[in-house]
Formats: sequence, structure tokens, C-alpha cells
Amino acid sequence: LRKLDYEGKNNALDELRSKVSALRSATSVLSNADNLELFNASSSDSDILTLSASAEANPGSHTIEIEQLATAETWIHDNSGFTYATDYVGGGNFIYSYNYQERIITAIEDETTLEDLVNLINNDAENPGVTASLLYQDGKHHLMLNGRETGADYQISINQSNTQVLAAFGKLTTDESGTAAGDSTKITELYGFSGELGDDDLITITGKQHDGTAVNENFAVTEYTTVDHLISEINDAFVGTATATFVNGRIR
Repeated sequence: LRKLDYEGKNNALDELRSKVSALRSATSVLSNADNLELFNASSSDSDILTLSASAEANPGSHTIEIEQLATAETWIHDNSGFTYATDYVGGGNFIYSYNYQERIITAIEDETTLEDLVNLINNDAENPGVTASLLYQDGKHHLMLNGRETGADYQISINQSNTQVLAAFGKLTTDESGTAAGDSTKITELYGFSGELGDDDLITITGKQHDGTAVNENFAVTEYTTVDHLISEINDAFVGTATATFVNGRIR
């Protein structure tokens, strides 16, 4: 009986020690004031501004004034002579640029109407993100283009002629079936590449800047050079006067 009584007391002491240890751990956490501070950040209009709070945040209320919100680019044909949406627009090319991509929409003489031109732009398989529509104002129908993205990088420009410096580039593929290359595709993985790279293998970038300054730059090609590296070298060579992009296997 004494042994059983001793074991019972010993078990009770072990349980008490465990609870005291748990209590000590809990009070140790509470002794740190940082653990008692929970920060919650909220915005009066989360559609305009979202907030988050870190452990270093200070309590308080702050007012942030938004002077201007980013808006999508809109272009409107000012000097419209179209009384009806079914008026013919004439034959020729309508050329516009958006998101560093240029599109050429071809109109046919005595066939393509203003409405048709809108549909040609919207149904273009390679439309870079522009929606065309008609604006009726002062008795005339005006062609209107709206960008789908906001920010300074998404501007619409109408070009009088084709400005694609790199139009001579064909589609870059990785096999005979025409699988388009990607940004990370190595130059040595492109279909048609043969042989081995030497120590002095170069790619030459030539052309002219808008002010007529000649561009003639070489950069070395290694086994690690990718299409993305090529795009970067082209953009560096033209110092911002022209921008190359890589879309669906083609450099533009």
C-alpha cells in the first residue's frame, strides 16, 4: 500500500511539474511586449490602395493622398469625315503600336468600311491588347482605340509607315516542325544551327537610330547565350530609340 501511495504521489508531482513548466513558458512569452502587439492594417478603399503591417509597424492612423490614378490609354481619330459607320475607309494600311508591338491592318479599296476596320482590329489574332470601337460625336463617326492595360508602358501610337526595324527576322524555331523558340532557348538550340561554337563567334547588330546615327554592335555568342540575351543586346545597341520584343517565336 505504501508503494502504491508513493507512486501516486510521484505521478501527481510529475503532472504538477509539467503544468508549472507550461505556465512558465506561457508567462515567458507574455513578458515580451512585442508578442502582445498585433498589428492590423486596413485601407478605406482597397481598390485604390492595399496595406500590410510588419512587426516593426507603429500604431496610428495615416492619411495618404492619391493625386492621380493610372488610366488605360485612349486614342481617338479627331478629324473624321465618316458620316456613317458603313462608309468606306479606302485602301491601304492602318498601322498602330501598343505594348512595344506594331500591327498592320490592311483595308481594301471600296470594300472595307469603318465598321469592318473596327472588326479587323478586334479580331486580329496578334492584337497586342487594344480594343477598337466607334465614337459618334458632332455628326461624325470617329475610330477609337482603348488599351486594356494601365501605365506609361502601354501607350497607343499611330504610325504613318511601318517602323519595324527587325522585320527581316524570320520565326525562330527549335525543330523542323516549326515549334517556336522561347526566351530561354539557347542560340545553339535553334533549328538550323550546326557545327560548334568557336572562341570568336559573334552576332552583329546593325541599323540606324532615329537621328540617323549608325548602329553596328557585336556581341560574343557562347553555349549559354539565349534568345533573351539577344533581345537585351539589341535594345542596348539602340539605346532606347527602338525596342525589340520576342512574341510567338519572332523578334519584333
